[in-house]
Amino acid sequence: MKSRRLAILELARSDEVLSRLIADSNHQLIYAMAERGNDVEPSVDVGNVKPVQLAEVLRSMGIGKLYEYQYRAYLEITGGRNVIITSGTGTGKTEAFIVPILARALGGRREVVMYPTKALARDQESRFRALAEPLGLRVATYDADTPPEVRRGVYGGDYALVLTNPDMLNTALVHVPAFRRFMSTVDYVVIDEVHVYNGVLGSHLHYLIRRIRRLNPGVRFAAASATIGNPAQYFEGLTEFPVVHIDGIRGVRGELIHIMLRPIKRGKLQEVVNLVKLCVELNKKCLVFADSHWMVEVVKRMVNSAGVGDKVAVHRAGLRPDERRKVEDMFKRGELRVVLATPTLELGVDIGDADFAVLATNPPSFIKYLQRAGRVGRRGQRAYVVQVLGDDPMSTYYASHPEEFYNRSPEPMFMEPNNDEIATRHLLAMIKESTVRLSELDEYLRYLVGKLSNEGLVSVRGDRVFLTENGLRAINSFNVIRGNGDVVLIRRRGGGVVGYREL
Repeated sequence: MKSRRLAILELARSDEVLSRLIADSNHQLIYAMAERGNDVEPSVDVGNVKPVQLAEVLRSMGIGKLYEYQYRAYLEITGGRNVIITSGTGTGKTEAFIVPILARALGGRREVVMYPTKALARDQESRFRALAEPLGLRVATYDADTPPEVRRGVYGGDYALVLTNPDMLNTALVHVPAFRRFMSTVDYVVIDEVHVYNGVLGSHLHYLIRRIRRLNPGVRFAAASATIGNPAQYFEGLTEFPVVHIDGIRGVRGELIHIMLRPIKRGKLQEVVNLVKLCVELNKKCLVFADSHWMVEVVKRMVNSAGVGDKVAVHRAGLRPDERRKVEDMFKRGELRVVLATPTLELGVDIGDADFAVLATNPPSFIKYLQRAGRVGRRGQRAYVVQVLGDDPMSTYYASHPEEFYNRSPEPMFMEPNNDEIATRHLLAMIKESTVRLSELDEYLRYLVGKLSNEGLVSVRGDRVFLTENGLRAINSFNVIRGNGDVVLIRRRGGGVVGYREL
């Protein structure tokens, strides 16, 4: 077995980036490994897709064949089954559910696709329109910025496909009777990037699904993710339905070089700045990921001082949506070479053909590592993911055992339905949205009804459960499921909004 150092040197012979990194004595290049792309090719002719006009639209967009897993997803979803799709980034995962959902919509059905954030739903809208509008199907994004006339169209069933996010779905179910009537007619709810809904968010999603099912017992669910350790088990727990797991293409599209560095003669942030300068010098498009606003802003100031700040911008939560979109568009056009990002760019927002990902902090999970790595090399080019270690205990351990870092598997997802705080909120929402009878509730929810009754938030008359005035006031404040605190707007002295922070 070759030594780790020899393997790195052999890989560097044909790679300028690695050669430059090896030559820098201010850090230790601990690990480098080339992950070769999967050579699976699409093999199923789109002529197998029905109706014919959908196949013709796919051909007109240059999609003449589907991957086998995409066609299997088409068969399962058009057959009305509950499905979870897992496939690597850049392997057509989105098309695996778009095509069958469009096929069902052409039969007069209404479909909802839920993305974890408003920005991601907005980003995907043009992708849906490109396929749907030639078929005569209308697409709308339903969120807090949706104009009143579009909202009325959604409620009236004018849009075959509605893109939304969990916060908006939750709020509209509670407060908008017309939206509840719309949801009672929906055929499929598709949950993209389902790996985001882990832990507390998974518990919220579980109850959101239960609320949808109360309004619409015949609704079906599909989900998609690039990385998840226990897809079928987790999605069955979320939906309480048997599900079909479609296992797609694993790995990357082109060639991905995984690199681990440990700074030894400079600080970690200065190491990140040097990598940014290298990317600008080599004309590589680079994403730098960090887990805090503070870190990306400090790196931006250091990059400015290094003289390359005009090629670098920050993308993080708290910036106005138009500012984030401007950064995304400039990066796609090549006007920016580097974007310093918090996890806002970890998901599927289209930022074009990035070559380099620099991870300034250790990702909190291997799923997070894979998601960030999956943002580069999406056009099939050679790409790089550089993990920069710090001086914390985990970094020290992985510096001595790098193979353990890279040989991990995606962690299993979990959620706890018996979370009193979360279940109580959703139970109050259920009571407002539809008739709730004690006899139809499970033992745990009956226990919560008793607790809420003692607190004066609900009253029980016979078998029926009703909200009290105090209960109604409590549920009217239940608008956000992704945040844990208040949102504070940051304004200029003249009144203009600079951004926001979640407390």
